[in-house]
Amino acid sequence: ELVTYRLALTLGMQEEEYKELLNDYKNDSLISLDELKNAILKNDEKSAKSSILRLKGMSDNMGIEPLSSIYKELLDSDKEKKLSLLDEALQKIHHSYWYHSVVLYGL
Repeated sequence: ELVTYRLALTLGMQEEEYKELLNDYKNDSLISLDELKNAILKNDEKSAKSSILRLKGMSDNMGIEPLSSIYKELLDSDKEKKLSLLDEALQKIHHSYWYHSVVLYGL
């Protein structure tokens, strides 16, 4: 996760831009996870897969490998496992956001 911030600096991104990007990532992820949960509960595999792929792409772009791995596993999981992994992803999103905000910025 720290590598992502260093990469952003290397690309010329300012700290405030990175904070905004991270906040957008968190908010978008939470919305997508809610959509995913609804799709799973409704047995809507097409919508669930779309949400998973969106979440995986966002996590890949942010360089947050622990979440990317969860989303990859979600693609091939049954309903019960999907719901369990979804909870794990929520915990990691909150941890990743906290890590970036507190450790990197001292907030």
